[in-house]
Amino acid sequence: MVDDKGCRGHVNFIAKGDQEKSEEELFFAELLADGYMTYATTCVISLKEVESVGGLRGTRYDYFDFSVKGLRIDAQHCYACSPRMKHPKNGLLYESGHVACSDHYFG
Repeated sequence: MVDDKGCRGHVNFIAKGDQEKSEEELFFAELLADGYMTYATTCVISLKEVESVGGLRGTRYDYFDFSVKGLRIDAQHCYACSPRMKHPKNGLLYESGHVACSDHYFG
C-alpha cells in the first residue's frame, strides 16, 4: 500500500517467548518503508486475546464516488489484504488499507 509517507505492508507472524511455559501467539504488524529502504514498525499487536478479522480484498463494494465524495475511508476494515491476513478488529490500531474502493489497491 502506498501513501504520502511511503509503502506499507501488513504481516502476520507467530512468536513465542523464551520462558519455559510460553505459548505461541499470532501477531499482526504494519510496516512502513520509505524511499530509502528504511523500515519502521507502525503497529504490532498480539491477536491472542483480541478478536480478529480478515482483510476484504477480492470482495466488491461500492463506497467510492470520485465526483462527489472522493475517497471513502472505512477505519474499521482493511481493503488491501486478503481474508487470510488477520487484523485486529479495531481498525484504528493500524494506519493503512482503509480506502473502501474495490479498485484502489489492485485495479
